Amino acid sequence: MPRPNKTISPAQKAALLECFQFATALVPVALRPQFLLVGGTASIAFSSPLWTDDVDVAASAEAIIAFRQAIAWEGSSFAISPCQMIEFDSRQGFRVSLELLQLGGAFVESIAVAEPCYNGFVASLADLILNRAKTVVGCGEIGDVADLRFLLEEAARRGMLIPVQEEERREVLLEAAKELIL
Repeated sequence: MPRPNKTISPAQKAALLECFQFATALVPVALRPQFLLVGGTASIAFSSPLWTDDVDVAASAEAIIAFRQAIAWEGSSFAISPCQMIEFDSRQGFRVSLELLQLGGAFVESIAVAEPCYNGFVASLADLILNRAKTVVGCGEIGDVADLRFLLEEAARRGMLIPVQEEERREVLLEAAKELIL
């Protein structure tokens, strides 16, 4: 989760993005559009200065299976810890946790648009905003609120409108916006 009072260092940013690049390289090319960078590291890919310590990937069941098989077979820089966490040993000397989230599951219901990012794909800025708004309404932790603020400011800087077609998502976004004001 992003931390509002801590800025990411260039080395930590490089380690997080390296983790995503190495993970993506283990997924078959045909499945890479279903293996998407989301969460705090996705915000970093959009220039967020907020510190985070893990990489979140939303993926289809097929992409998750392919990735897990690859780390089991290929002796990569990834390992499964005793508590079943996926860990990556970066060249920067940081150990990075990678969390796989089921696309269409409770945490990432949907991603409408994926954009190319570091030989893989990242959820679009609009999708990150909508997903972070849902998290803010559900949990309201300070790091999530700070990340939502950054994402909305980035969208405004780009002159971007956020397409929200479903009434439920519109209500979630409005509810999350109230958290920014409080």
